[in-house]
Amino acid sequence: FFVPELKEAAIKIGFKEEEAGILSFATGKSTLGLLYETHLTPQELKKQIASPGGTTEAALKALDRKGSVEEAVKAALARAEELSAGFSK
Repeated sequence: FFVPELKEAAIKIGFKEEEAGILSFATGKSTLGLLYETHLTPQELKKQIASPGGTTEAALKALDRKGSVEEAVKAALARAEELSAGFSK
């Protein structure tokens, strides 16, 4: 269920449908591939891929609070905007 929800959330924040489809499929495929290749648990993988203070961490925190995939995508976008604002100064 995650990939279709991710696609819809990406569309809601402004991605074109084709881009959202590519993004969501690639995210699902790479996550499953990493789990298969590394034999890590999902929890262990989360710790390895989420940079402290980064966009992935923001999304994962939203999901940990029982938020929706859409809320997680919005949290990642908000964090990306915060981080990019630091570069424009």
